Amino acid sequence: MPGSPPTSSSFQIGYTSISFVTPAAANFSFTPPPGAHVRTSTLGGLGGDGPMAKGQGAQQFQTIGKNWLSVAVLPSSALSELAGPGNAASVAGQAARSASGGGGTLSGGAIMGAMLGAAHPVHGAWGSGRLLHTSLMSMLVTSTGHVLIGAVTPAVLYADAAHIK
Repeated sequence: MPGSPPTSSSFQIGYTSISFVTPAAANFSFTPPPGAHVRTSTLGGLGGDGPMAKGQGAQQFQTIGKNWLSVAVLPSSALSELAGPGNAASVAGQAARSASGGGGTLSGGAIMGAMLGAAHPVHGAWGSGRLLHTSLMSMLVTSTGHVLIGAVTPAVLYADAAHIK
């Protein structure tokens, strides 16, 4: 009958074997392709030249957790350094104009403002703040001014926020 769903799967995937062991270190080695130029740098705040390397934010940068549960904790000043000059309202307005075809360039501040505008109010035993959660990362901006960011679930950020002084 036209329009009715199929009665069997279109395709099926299965495994013949699976092993839950730590992968070999060689699986993570990188060999640049011929002709490639490689430049090694450090993360800002750790002696590099990123936005966190300048000013007081560099001394306040910390990491909580290990491996896949690592979360970067930044002071609120880091967020304003990343966003650049201007308040969230003006950069969000710039993002809206650019997205609607209003012309102009889209600055880092506009992108940061749009991200903060998309964050939802949240609260818990750790306090309150705003959460931005995507399939790739989560960012929590607490009312105490800390920014927690990582490739983790919001629950991990909430647990880490409870341990920040």
